[in-house]
Amino acid sequence: MHPVGGPFHPISKFVSRLCEVIDEGEAVRLLLRKTAAMRILDYRLTEDNLLVMLVQYSDTNASDPVFSDLETGDLRVEPKLDGEGVAVSSHCALDLDPHDKTAETHLSLVEVVPGLPRWRLENFLNFLLKLAAKRVGHRAENENGRNVLLRPKISMYGHLADDFVESLKAGKAKDIELVSFDAKQDGFDEVPYMQAKSRSLVLETQDALSGNLAVSKIKTLIEKARKKHYDKVRIRVANDEGYRTVSFGTHVNDLAEASYTKTEAISLSTPMAQCEPKLKNEIADGMAAYLREGRSS
Repeated sequence: MHPVGGPFHPISKFVSRLCEVIDEGEAVRLLLRKTAAMRILDYRLTEDNLLVMLVQYSDTNASDPVFSDLETGDLRVEPKLDGEGVAVSSHCALDLDPHDKTAETHLSLVEVVPGLPRWRLENFLNFLLKLAAKRVGHRAENENGRNVLLRPKISMYGHLADDFVESLKAGKAKDIELVSFDAKQDGFDEVPYMQAKSRSLVLETQDALSGNLAVSKIKTLIEKARKKHYDKVRIRVANDEGYRTVSFGTHVNDLAEASYTKTEAISLSTPMAQCEPKLKNEIADGMAAYLREGRSS
């Protein structure tokens, strides 16, 4: 994301510096008053601009692992040594080429691992990008006249294991917003110090749509929005837990593709450790293949 009117630096400009941070062993962050740590153990940058990383999270406050005898049920606790934390690792992959014409959306894949939630990974990646940005050294004055460091910021959208169509059938569609990133025809570029970033149209359903009727009506809306050159659709869905919003491009042909996140399984020929020391080739190759497939969708 970048402010309207502010300089835009694609994430690809920072990749070489990010790799330097990893190579020099500086891709480490202490957390929770130095009782936990995150680090990049290994990475791979492909020739077609895919970045695959192995992220480790270790926590000294996590409970000692317990093992149980299958026949007797007897328990054995394996205590941590001083300075050690229970560790897990997660493979994550990022397509450095933008996925849409805003140049701000990138495809990504994350290995789902208990103990390493998406928000923690997102914060760590933004910490690494800040380290890379310091090496790049691009600065500019913000609206308050302060000289600030320019850096990209990652926001990883998604709600794990929550398919959009099923959520729509279980809840009710409320507000629907259509967004176009071609706002030149609105004439606001002629206003001094103003630059149009996007234009939007908000639709309110007369009766809350739910079930198969909602799916059918929204499919029709997507087709019409595409013909009128809108780029994105945002839908607010009400359910028993409150409200949640999902965004997707109008290029989506099947509403099932507009899931909060998609889950894919990768088969392995050897067992997966709780914490891998290096990228597991089958995982890294599989993630790269899915990202390449996603480029054509």
